[in-house]
Amino acid sequence: MSEIRENRRSEILQAACKEFSEKGFAGAKIEDIAHRCGIGKSTVYEYFPSKSDLLEETVDWIIGRVTVDVERMMEGTGSFAEKARAYLLYICRLMHKMGHGLLYMYGDHTYGDKQILSILQKCTQLFLQRIVEAATQAVQYSQQTGELRGDIAAKEIAILVITLPSPLLAEQLANGDTESVDHMVELLLNGFAAK
Repeated sequence: MSEIRENRRSEILQAACKEFSEKGFAGAKIEDIAHRCGIGKSTVYEYFPSKSDLLEETVDWIIGRVTVDVERMMEGTGSFAEKARAYLLYICRLMHKMGHGLLYMYGDHTYGDKQILSILQKCTQLFLQRIVEAATQAVQYSQQTGELRGDIAAKEIAILVITLPSPLLAEQLANGDTESVDHMVELLLNGFAAK
């Protein structure tokens, strides 16, 4: 694909991401996505044959970008506390930025020949596998350096960290409350037991 076509495709995906996030799948319109890009509706269809194909490509594109970012956060020799904090801040800010529009799509049962839920699940499975793997490697490194206990399965710690972001935490961060993330990471590393 030429650079010009690749740039146009990327513009359409960015516009579709905003449209789907703001309006959900049922409310999003191809003509509005085209308008955001300053192109005609038919140009969108040159790149994506249907609205459900555009959704699938958009979700895949977003997840690809987020996966790379999370894998980069988990790499390196920094402390696990720093990596966990960076991950929580990143995902919660992303949740807040995207709004709840993608969640609305779970309520859209079907559109055309593709199930919305099926598209979202398919696209998120690989994402979850890759970020759990990256977080597990970060935990293992921190266990080897003595930062984290070695008697707990690394994958279980990774899954716990990966599942911490929530809409409530995202809302607190949007209101400037980063202390909540610091406290959560501290609790994660020190536990809840009385000392």
